[in-house]
Amino acid sequence: MFHHLLVAYDGSDVSKRAFDVAVELARAFKGRLRVVSVIALPPSPLDALPVVVEDERTWTANALAALVRSVPPSTCAIDSEVVFGAPASALLEQAAAHGVDHIVLGRTGKGAVQRLLLGSVSRDVASGARVGVTLVP
Repeated sequence: MFHHLLVAYDGSDVSKRAFDVAVELARAFKGRLRVVSVIALPPSPLDALPVVVEDERTWTANALAALVRSVPPSTCAIDSEVVFGAPASALLEQAAAHGVDHIVLGRTGKGAVQRLLLGSVSRDVASGARVGVTLVP
Protein backbone atom coordinates (compact mmCIF):
# COMPACT_ATOMS: atom_id res chain seq x y z
CA MET A 1 0.00 0.00 0.00
CA PHE A 2 2.69 2.53 1.03
CA HIS A 3 5.79 1.48 -0.90
CA HIS A 4 7.45 4.85 -1.38
CA LEU A 5 6.54 7.70 0.94
CA LEU A 6 7.60 11.32 0.88
CA VAL A 7 7.69 13.45 4.03
CA ALA A 8 8.27 17.19 4.15
CA TYR A 9 10.62 18.40 6.89
CA ASP A 10 11.23 22.03 7.83
CA GLY A 11 12.67 21.65 11.32
CA SER A 12 9.39 22.46 13.10
CA ASP A 13 7.85 20.28 15.78
CA VAL A 14 4.92 19.41 13.52
CA SER A 15 7.25 18.34 10.69
CA LYS A 16 9.16 16.13 13.18
CA ARG A 17 5.85 14.50 14.15
CA ALA A 18 5.07 14.02 10.45
CA PHE A 19 8.50 12.42 10.00
CA ASP A 20 7.81 10.03 12.89
CA VAL A 21 4.45 9.05 11.36
CA ALA A 22 6.06 8.53 7.94
CA VAL A 23 8.80 6.33 9.45
CA GLU A 24 6.17 4.17 11.14
CA LEU A 25 4.18 3.85 7.91
CA ALA A 26 7.31 2.92 5.95
CA ARG A 27 8.30 0.40 8.61
CA ALA A 28 4.83 -1.16 8.81
CA PHE A 29 4.53 -1.52 5.02
CA LYS A 30 8.22 -2.33 4.42
CA GLY A 31 8.43 0.74 2.23
CA ARG A 32 11.04 3.39 1.66
CA LEU A 33 10.97 6.99 2.76
CA ARG A 34 12.14 10.16 1.03
CA VAL A 35 12.61 13.16 3.34
CA VAL A 36 12.55 16.52 1.57
CA SER A 37 13.29 20.00 2.86
CA VAL A 38 12.38 22.88 0.59
CA ILE A 39 14.21 26.19 0.75
CA ALA A 40 11.94 28.87 -0.63
CA LEU A 41 13.89 31.40 -2.64
CA PRO A 42 12.88 35.07 -2.63
CA PRO A 43 10.98 36.34 -5.69
CA SER A 44 14.00 38.30 -6.93
CA PRO A 45 17.34 36.54 -7.44
CA LEU A 46 19.02 39.76 -6.32
CA ASP A 47 17.49 39.24 -2.86
CA ALA A 48 19.14 35.83 -2.51
CA LEU A 49 22.80 36.26 -1.74
CA PRO A 50 24.63 33.10 -2.85
CA VAL A 51 26.51 32.84 0.44
CA VAL A 52 23.30 33.01 2.49
CA VAL A 53 21.55 30.49 0.25
CA GLU A 54 24.50 28.09 0.47
CA ASP A 55 24.67 28.49 4.26
CA GLU A 56 20.97 27.65 4.53
CA ARG A 57 21.37 24.66 2.20
CA THR A 58 24.31 23.35 4.26
CA TRP A 59 22.48 23.84 7.56
CA THR A 60 19.35 22.16 6.20
CA ALA A 61 21.30 19.25 4.72
CA ASN A 62 23.04 18.70 8.07
CA ALA A 63 19.70 18.78 9.91
CA LEU A 64 18.27 16.23 7.46
CA ALA A 65 21.30 13.98 7.84
CA ALA A 66 20.95 14.04 11.64
CA LEU A 67 17.23 13.27 11.33
CA VAL A 68 17.89 10.29 9.04
CA ARG A 69 20.66 9.01 11.38
CA SER A 70 18.15 9.02 14.24
CA VAL A 71 16.31 6.11 12.62
CA PRO A 72 17.89 2.65 12.92
CA PRO A 73 18.82 1.40 9.42
CA SER A 74 16.77 -1.77 9.93
CA THR A 75 13.56 0.31 10.29
CA CYS A 76 13.22 1.34 6.63
CA ALA A 77 15.25 2.68 3.72
CA ILE A 78 15.50 6.47 3.88
CA ASP A 79 16.97 9.05 1.53
CA SER A 80 16.87 12.80 1.85
CA GLU A 81 17.28 15.88 -0.29
CA VAL A 82 17.26 19.64 0.01
CA VAL A 83 15.52 21.36 -2.90
CA PHE A 84 14.81 24.98 -3.80
CA GLY A 85 11.52 26.50 -4.91
CA ALA A 86 7.96 27.14 -3.88
CA PRO A 87 7.34 24.52 -1.15
CA ALA A 88 4.06 23.00 -2.39
CA SER A 89 5.19 22.85 -6.02
CA ALA A 90 8.58 21.45 -5.09
CA LEU A 91 7.03 18.71 -2.94
CA LEU A 92 4.59 17.74 -5.69
CA GLU A 93 7.43 17.66 -8.23
CA GLN A 94 9.47 15.44 -5.89
CA ALA A 95 6.52 13.07 -5.48
CA ALA A 96 6.08 12.76 -9.25
CA ALA A 97 9.79 12.48 -10.05
CA HIS A 98 10.45 9.74 -7.49
CA GLY A 99 7.38 7.56 -7.90
CA VAL A 100 6.02 8.41 -4.47
CA ASP A 101 2.71 6.75 -3.63
CA HIS A 102 1.93 8.66 -0.42
CA ILE A 103 2.86 12.06 1.04
CA VAL A 104 3.05 12.87 4.75
CA LEU A 105 3.35 16.43 6.01
CA GLY A 106 2.60 18.52 9.03
CA ARG A 107 -0.48 20.66 9.17
CA THR A 108 0.38 24.18 10.23
CA GLY A 109 -2.72 24.69 12.34
CA LYS A 110 -3.13 28.27 11.12
CA GLY A 111 -6.54 29.84 11.43
CA ALA A 112 -8.87 30.46 8.49
CA VAL A 113 -7.90 34.13 8.14
CA GLN A 114 -4.17 33.36 8.07
CA ARG A 115 -4.71 30.56 5.54
CA LEU A 116 -6.70 32.93 3.35
CA LEU A 117 -4.01 35.61 3.48
CA LEU A 118 -0.86 33.48 3.52
CA GLY A 119 -1.83 30.30 1.73
CA SER A 120 -1.07 26.87 3.06
CA VAL A 121 1.55 24.41 1.85
CA SER A 122 -0.39 21.48 3.31
CA ARG A 123 -3.62 22.62 1.62
CA ASP A 124 -1.88 23.15 -1.71
CA VAL A 125 -0.12 19.78 -1.59
CA ALA A 126 -3.30 17.95 -0.56
CA SER A 127 -5.31 19.56 -3.36
CA GLY A 128 -2.61 19.08 -6.02
CA ALA A 129 -1.41 15.59 -5.14
CA ARG A 130 -2.13 12.64 -7.39
CA VAL A 131 -1.47 10.28 -4.46
CA GLY A 132 -2.78 9.97 -0.92
CA VAL A 133 -1.78 12.61 1.61
CA THR A 134 -1.64 12.31 5.39
CA LEU A 135 -1.70 15.58 7.33
CA VAL A 136 -0.27 15.32 10.83
CA PRO A 137 -1.48 17.83 13.45
